[in-house]
Amino acid sequence: MNLRSIKIKEDTYEMLMRMKEKNSFASMDDVIRHFHHEYAVIENVKSRLQQLQQENDALHRAYVKQQNVSHELKNLHEAVETIGKKIETRMIGTKHPRDRTGESASFIYEPTFLKKRTSQVRFSSRRKKSQGKKS
Repeated sequence: MNLRSIKIKEDTYEMLMRMKEKNSFASMDDVIRHFHHEYAVIENVKSRLQQLQQENDALHRAYVKQQNVSHELKNLHEAVETIGKKIETRMIGTKHPRDRTGESASFIYEPTFLKKRTSQVRFSSRRKKSQGKKS
């Protein structure tokens, strides 16, 4: 490549000549190849930087979402604790009909859905035994 065919300013030409001498380039073509290589490296770094910025943005969005979920879980946990305390308070004030000691605090609350599920399991297991006898 001939620099004479490219229009450049005089001070740019002088800078290129100093660079040629300083870096021991054989010709101006070597100087231009060097600049072309440096430009390619810079473009590569720019594209990698853009990619990293996009990944960083995605990670930041995921982090913010995780923080929001964590905050909501904390609120939900506090609400469940509050409901549990209210149930506990109500159950302490209620005496179990079979409680002979008169101490209402000894009553342990067992939700009715657990009792139904237990009786259904027992019933179904009995049914299987009775069906087995009929066969």
